[in-house]
Amino acid sequence: MKEEKALRSQSSRFFERYAGAEEQNTKLKLVTIVLGVVCVVQAMAVVMCLARPTAIHYIPGAVTAGVSYPGVIPTESVGAFASVWVMNWVNYTPATTETVFERSAKYMSPGFLSKARVTLLKEMERVKQDRISSVFALKKEPDVKKEGQGFVVKLEGERGVYMGKEELAFESVQYEVALAIVPTSNVNPFGLVVTDLKKSKVEAHVL
Repeated sequence: MKEEKALRSQSSRFFERYAGAEEQNTKLKLVTIVLGVVCVVQAMAVVMCLARPTAIHYIPGAVTAGVSYPGVIPTESVGAFASVWVMNWVNYTPATTETVFERSAKYMSPGFLSKARVTLLKEMERVKQDRISSVFALKKEPDVKKEGQGFVVKLEGERGVYMGKEELAFESVQYEVALAIVPTSNVNPFGLVVTDLKKSKVEAHVL
């Protein structure tokens, strides 16, 4: 009888310990699942933060005190961006035409770049072969207008085209630059791309 009671006591203790171990295993599994979910959420948050473009602040000058808002582009900055791009685009020599194209292409939309690439490659060959140079200078401040999800900037100035030292043309022209707002990146920290460019002659006004 004593032996049977001892065996029953040992058996009950074994089952109690087994039940306790099962309970602990269940808790450990739940903790592991919770930790896994937390890790996945944190990983997704890190990826989203890295993929999200950094908000930029445009500060064209510190003449007066004011508030700078992320992603808000002042018209002065838009005009400056368009002016620099056009000045780079139109001022070239046979020796610089390739670097001019490379610098300009970084700030062109994919659609505009693909449309202009074929014509530009042919033009670059002609510039090198005939020793063509182009010079452009602004006459007026940029005229910036908000249009849709972007801007249209009109730049008026004088352009001269030369073959060697011989002047081929000298005229007053206006460039109309269409700009779109895009997320900033390391390649393009300005948040703007050129989507179209139009050129027209400016007629002289006779008083």
